[in-house]
Amino acid sequence: MNVFLKNKNYRIFSIASFLSSAGDILFYLAFMTYASKLQNYSLALSLIAISESIPRLFYIVGGYAADRTKNKYRNIVLAAIIRFVLYGTAGFLLISNLSQWNLVIIIAGINLISDIIGTYSGGLVSPLIVNLVGSDEFAEAEGFTNGLGEIINVSAQFIGSGLLLFLSYSNLAFINAITFLVAGLLFAHVGFKQKADKKIQSHQEENINSQNFIATMKSSYQQAKKEHGLLTIIFVMAALNGSLGSMNALVSIVMVANRSTMIISNYSFTLAVIGIVASCGTALGSIFGPQLTKKYLFLV
Repeated sequence: MNVFLKNKNYRIFSIASFLSSAGDILFYLAFMTYASKLQNYSLALSLIAISESIPRLFYIVGGYAADRTKNKYRNIVLAAIIRFVLYGTAGFLLISNLSQWNLVIIIAGINLISDIIGTYSGGLVSPLIVNLVGSDEFAEAEGFTNGLGEIINVSAQFIGSGLLLFLSYSNLAFINAITFLVAGLLFAHVGFKQKADKKIQSHQEENINSQNFIATMKSSYQQAKKEHGLLTIIFVMAALNGSLGSMNALVSIVMVANRSTMIISNYSFTLAVIGIVASCGTALGSIFGPQLTKKYLFLV
């Protein structure tokens, strides 16, 4: 928390990340609720789940592209602006006269493109945080950002389920678009300040990955192989994340099929409660995990 309080540029950068994440959650709840009311809800919810899952396959490619990016601040701003345009378009589509199924297919496609862009912009975040706080404070900053981000996500889910009671689906799409616009402006503000302080160029030049994709994958594998037990941990975590990711889609469909027994108040609120439980676990792990790990390693 100290680095968040004392480093203004890092604080603004983190707020920008929190805003875009919170807006995404608001729209996700709205879109899932909209799809749950269609006659063939299982197909609609499955399409949304697919549009949410496919981008995860691009994390490695997105991270590789981010490593090769020279002007990271410019590109993270550009990514936020593109996502602003995409969700603004989704908002206008929701107030158009398109049929419900055409809307679901088009907006699922918009969501897919936005999330793929998000995998790239997400890869830009860590090196930029290092640029802002330094390598010595990176672990603390990353842990705090992840923990606080999950707390904000919890709040966004409650707020989103409440907003759906009196706001339209299009309004929530526009809110999501605005969060990306504001995030882009904040990223640009930090980038200009860092450039004025001459803290960007040398750091970015030092961290450009010059290897091709295959060579990078081989190098990463060899480095992971050198660390005892690391590959096992990676495979276990991948299996867990894959299993939990597939459960989200199944739970969403099962809830709609069993409204009388599984819905608390309404669908969006129930979806928010499930997400909140998962977010609380992630938040606790991010905040206390590094401290417990250090303590455990010290004892060993």
